[in-house]
Amino acid sequence: MKALAVSDLILCASLLPHGFLLHDCIVHVRRSFHLIYWLYSGAVINTFILTSTWLTVTMAVGRYLAVSRPFHLKPLMDDLRSTRWTIIAIFVVSFLVNVPRFFENAVQSIPCQSSYFPLRR
Repeated sequence: MKALAVSDLILCASLLPHGFLLHDCIVHVRRSFHLIYWLYSGAVINTFILTSTWLTVTMAVGRYLAVSRPFHLKPLMDDLRSTRWTIIAIFVVSFLVNVPRFFENAVQSIPCQSSYFPLRR
């Protein structure tokens, strides 16, 4: 439950800037939070949605097995080490599945000859 709470907290924290940042800025004068957020937010959000979903599925399957086969799973239910490894595996696999999403967008530096985009310092 703690891992699910952490995953949901990070998901909510990564979704929060969507309500405050404007979507119309394509040209950035310098690297900023706005630029970095729009580059990587989709990958981070998708990673933690996937993590939360699989943690919920794992808990549901564990509860089902605990109710339907309590005597067969008694050794596994008492072992916190297997639970920790399952949670770590879910986080790692969710991240690895979403690695290509981190490389979907790229920042390109284009020299500006015009005075249309003045530098702000």
